[in-house]
Amino acid sequence: MANYEEVQRYHCQGRSGRNYVVIEQMKTSGAGYRLTTRPAKDYMTADGDVAERLDDENFLLLLSDEVVHIERTIPPSKSKKRRPAKKQRHTAATTKDDLPREL
Repeated sequence: MANYEEVQRYHCQGRSGRNYVVIEQMKTSGAGYRLTTRPAKDYMTADGDVAERLDDENFLLLLSDEVVHIERTIPPSKSKKRRPAKKQRHTAATTKDDLPREL
């Protein structure tokens, strides 16, 4: 199963003056490594709209058919990776009295 890693964020503005944040994501393998064959990049807004990169300065929002212009880039957020929870050790010894009795 593929996962996505955030690469870059772009602060954009449409003709109407509305501001958008477009997120560039790179497809990675399930193990968290980037794919070595032509990595796929997907673009979406922070609101969940799908975007397509037109050129170095513009995106097309597919649902609203609006072209937005990149005002500036925002560095990707550095989220801390969650470590798996440690297994708890059971310190109490199991005796015959602790086991369920058969009927």
